[in-house]
Amino acid sequence: MEVGAPQRLGPVNRSRYRWLYAETATTKRPTFTEGGNRGIMNNPNQTLIFKEEDFREWLGKNTFAKSGDSYEQKYHGLVLAGFRGNETFWRCFVVPLTNRINADNTDSIIHFREGVDDRLQFICGANYSLFVHLAMAEELINNWTDGSLDGIYARLASSLDVFEALVIQFYLLMNECQGMKSKAIEELQREEFLKLAAQYYDEKYPELHKYYIAIGKKVPPILVPTKVSILEECFVGHPKRAEYFTVSGQIRTLRNAIVHDVRVGMLRDGAEKILIPKPSAVPYYRQWSKVLAVASNHAKIGKDFCEVKTQCWSDLQNLKRVINELYGTMLERFENEFYSKDRSALRNAFGIKFQINGGGEFPVTLPEPQSHKSASYGTNFPGWSGQSLVSGTNNTSRQ
Repeated sequence: MEVGAPQRLGPVNRSRYRWLYAETATTKRPTFTEGGNRGIMNNPNQTLIFKEEDFREWLGKNTFAKSGDSYEQKYHGLVLAGFRGNETFWRCFVVPLTNRINADNTDSIIHFREGVDDRLQFICGANYSLFVHLAMAEELINNWTDGSLDGIYARLASSLDVFEALVIQFYLLMNECQGMKSKAIEELQREEFLKLAAQYYDEKYPELHKYYIAIGKKVPPILVPTKVSILEECFVGHPKRAEYFTVSGQIRTLRNAIVHDVRVGMLRDGAEKILIPKPSAVPYYRQWSKVLAVASNHAKIGKDFCEVKTQCWSDLQNLKRVINELYGTMLERFENEFYSKDRSALRNAFGIKFQINGGGEFPVTLPEPQSHKSASYGTNFPGWSGQSLVSGTNNTSRQ
């Protein structure tokens, strides 16, 4: 079976495929989706028509190794072991929004198609950033230097930040497509909001003075509802939800101690083996004197400390494992919504339609997946030939 490609409705190359187009082109004026009419916009510039089975088959051919950008091709073998959810999300969500799907645009296949909504672009960028952070963290473990510990936990914490931003934006997008609202963000009554504020007061305020004395910094801002409550709503009922909060909390505890506070105390044995407090034990060893006090207590060391590279590797693998589980829920919801027979809001946002009952559109062959040598977030600088951006100067050293 020949893999079908889109019929294009719009101004792009109409003359080349005039016989494929419907009589009326899509308008360039942005229109909102049917799912709640609250934010995500249809792609008005490029509506592509596929046979659903051909579209699915073509998506399956795309992998980081075949059609990823330079980072995805270089590091996919390093990152994807036990973490296939990131690539699968890229294949299902990101690839259809890029010029990989456009047979007529081969110069910038990794870049977004014309008219892609900013929020869709953000979700794609967050998924990509998560991959890069994890790749760089693993590189720092494999090529250890004195700065690796700081860099690894900065990368792991940033991975958590972009994943959570991805989750929340994706959750709100799915809700809008289905005409639903978030309880935590959109539907709290005043009494419910005040109850959450009172809960914060009861749990956090009594520790305020102790926090200043122990940490020496102001407490984090009061957020009601918290990001945690929003994420709990996103993954309600998921068996790995609690574990995610445990893993992410421990990584952030160690990261904050390493990056923001006094250096974490370490133990060294005679062979220059370095031990650091396990994330769960970091709060108990903030003073160097407490680390020194257990230097000869082998039972305490075995319970509360770990070899530094082993700890970094363990935290990286635990993070990948639990996030990969959560990707499964997101991918299931995406699959159900994107291929829904009852709703087309998400497909409209993507600028994609499926041929119904063997309609009269004649399929064009989709392009074979192809690799790209640059990064997704970079682009060529047109006309660059050593001329400085500063008027009147010339920089001929740039290659």
